[in-house]
Amino acid sequence: MSYTVIIYTLMSLLIPWALMYKGNYKRKIIDGGVIVTINWSLFLVLAFVVTVLVKGLAYDTQGDWMYYYNHLKLTSEGLFFPWGEHTEIGYRTLVHLLAFLNMPISTFFILCAVLWYYSLLKLSFRFINAAPIIMLLTTALLFCSSLNILRQYMAMSFLLLGLNEYLDKKYIKTTILFIVSVLFHSVAAVFPLGVIFAMLCIRYKISKYILIVMVVVTTVLGMGMLTSFIERANQIMSLFSSFNSHATGIDNMLEREWEQNFVWLKAFFAIITIYLGDNLKNKYRDYPVVFYIGVFYYIISPFCQQLELMRISMLWMMLLPYVWGMILYHFFQSRSVLKLVVFSPVVIFEIVRYFDRLTSIADSHPYIIKFL
Repeated sequence: MSYTVIIYTLMSLLIPWALMYKGNYKRKIIDGGVIVTINWSLFLVLAFVVTVLVKGLAYDTQGDWMYYYNHLKLTSEGLFFPWGEHTEIGYRTLVHLLAFLNMPISTFFILCAVLWYYSLLKLSFRFINAAPIIMLLTTALLFCSSLNILRQYMAMSFLLLGLNEYLDKKYIKTTILFIVSVLFHSVAAVFPLGVIFAMLCIRYKISKYILIVMVVVTTVLGMGMLTSFIERANQIMSLFSSFNSHATGIDNMLEREWEQNFVWLKAFFAIITIYLGDNLKNKYRDYPVVFYIGVFYYIISPFCQQLELMRISMLWMMLLPYVWGMILYHFFQSRSVLKLVVFSPVVIFEIVRYFDRLTSIADSHPYIIKFL
């Protein structure tokens, strides 16, 4: 096993390990209900600091990382970098502020890590003893992408913080945080669609069987529409290639993102999650909202298998670890062995994919720590 995989994996275990200490949880009463918030024990503080430093000081992790580095470096030198100056105003303002304050380049990457892990913790604490499981599953599902698309993860962090305020019925703070998220990445503007879907499902008590039918229907439609799209796009690219020698077909490009063989498997996992997870709606105060947002992801994901659309769908996918974590925790507590056996393939599959992706990243971008 690569040392890069070992470093990232051990780093990802620190916060869940610290969360197993009961002194980290602080209870308060809001509207007659008990809300659990973070009580920063020394162990949790140390785990948090080490985690954000290991992640924040990692050099050239993959993908867009060098674009961010070049933008930060050139801005600090008073130079223009076209890629960075055509991004959202919130991100650009932060970059120029760091340059104005003459802060080290690493400050930006550390801030990204702090914001991401704090937002994850803030929301996970609402689910008390399930928090360690949630943080582990978040790593399996989202960590590899967090090494790359930093602006979107900053936006997702503000969305998680906004959702946390929404669950506390603090709607003004929710609105502000949702607006801030759009200032860091424009795709965040569509996240409220998932919240609206959750509100409608809760209000009208939508049956789990209706949700399962919706997943099956969108999967069938999504498979057919995407195949047609690829065929038509290749026809256009073939025509364009007669005028441009650099033009290529898009079938190979989309195949990597589409992952056609996994579409039906994902639908099968969605059915398991909906069927088993629906039973928890009346047992945990904040669970229904995150559950239905996760279901919304499953419903729209068949239409989001191209790279850019897949990144948009991650806005709702980031709630799945909370759903899975609560399901696992509940079944552990109730000692429902059969249900655990049925649900475990959903989690095991994502863990296997996590190590597969992380191994690929380690081969091309081994872990290097630098303070820039």
